[in-house]
Amino acid sequence: MRKKLTFKLILLFALSLCDFTLPAVAASKLETKANYSTKAIKATTPKVETKPDYYARNVRTAMAGMEAKPDYSAKGFRAGSFEIRPTLILGSDWNDNIYNTQTNAIGALVTHIKSSIKIASNWNNHLVDLSVASDIQKYMGHPLEDRQNINVNLNGRLDVLRNSFAYARFGYLNSTDPRGDPTSPTNALTPTGSQTLTGEAGYDHNMYRIRFHADNIIAHQQYTDGITQQGNIIPNNQNRSRLSNISTLRVGYEIRPNYEAFIKGSYNFINYDFQFDANGYQRSSKGYKMVAGLALELSGKLTGDVRIGYQEQIYDDPRLANIAGLAGGITLKWKPTGLTTISNDLTRTINETTLIGASGYLATSFTTKIEHELLRTLILSADAGYTFNQYRGGNAPNPPRAENVYSASFNTKYMPNRNFYVDAGYRYNSRKVQNVSDSNYNSNVFYLSIGLQF
Repeated sequence: MRKKLTFKLILLFALSLCDFTLPAVAASKLETKANYSTKAIKATTPKVETKPDYYARNVRTAMAGMEAKPDYSAKGFRAGSFEIRPTLILGSDWNDNIYNTQTNAIGALVTHIKSSIKIASNWNNHLVDLSVASDIQKYMGHPLEDRQNINVNLNGRLDVLRNSFAYARFGYLNSTDPRGDPTSPTNALTPTGSQTLTGEAGYDHNMYRIRFHADNIIAHQQYTDGITQQGNIIPNNQNRSRLSNISTLRVGYEIRPNYEAFIKGSYNFINYDFQFDANGYQRSSKGYKMVAGLALELSGKLTGDVRIGYQEQIYDDPRLANIAGLAGGITLKWKPTGLTTISNDLTRTINETTLIGASGYLATSFTTKIEHELLRTLILSADAGYTFNQYRGGNAPNPPRAENVYSASFNTKYMPNRNFYVDAGYRYNSRKVQNVSDSNYNSNVFYLSIGLQF
């Protein structure tokens, strides 16, 4: 007995002197097992390209920004059955072309004060999730470029049955157009701002191998009028304000475990606040999109979907040509190891414009990103993107406008502990415009920030 007791004491003492943190690969495997119960929903619920999935049953995935490694993600504060996670980021970047011009580029130092708070329920069933984020930007030597972007989202999920849930989302966004945007007036004294109110509701039901998903998103975007250096009003900004609605129905069938074939159809209408814009065009329209595809999730290593179909947008004004063409894309996330993640996305969409004579443009975009955990406290990432924007109509008597947009970035994130991190990196942006002069630009941005999260 004495020998056994002495051995146990020595073993406990040795363990107390060791760093008993799980290695990254093991931690990743444990995380995969913990999320296994949500596999069906993640694989079959349609991906919303413009926002995170707030409706996954695992409450942890409901919190936006949960890509951090488990050992270094903020724990937050408990307030009854809710988790509260505040963050504060102080940073600055050097942009060598803040106006995105082809010639006479002007550089400036830009400071950022970013703050956010996320509040989420921690219930066994149902979910309520509120997030508020703000980004205050100060342009040194160019105070007219100062801006503040605000993003608010309130989300809820009601678990109706074991395999059925309803959800709703309400959002508010205060943002500004980037300088050089072709639909934003170039002679505006300050950046063009807009406010967007969004509402979304949907229902997801799984019955045997079949999953039904219905969703409706309605949004109103209100632009503010610009002012020239002479103090004159630029009224065409208000002509860009519009209400848009998208209704989507998706039906999926599980061919075999982790493989789901699906079809998805959507109908949209876009109503501008003014029947005629400043140039006399009626820009309201309606359209549809139909795609069929395959969603998959292979042992947590490869997830995503492949889809292909057809889309069309029909405009009220007979002078504006309708836009139609191939729809679909590829979205894949591959984890070759527990330390590396590679994400790829290819999409093709129809977008709005208010350029004279142009009805809109068809955008084909590809992005790729690789993230690698070099050390437990050091994450490296790099991404690249290419977009081809093909406008329909406008620019007469020359051919319509066409844009080649390139982007690339590299980022280093150092996290000595779960409450503090340092971000540093570089971003490159470039636009090459065909058939329109003086519209190209290149910009280089170097940035550094420190973050606090709790």
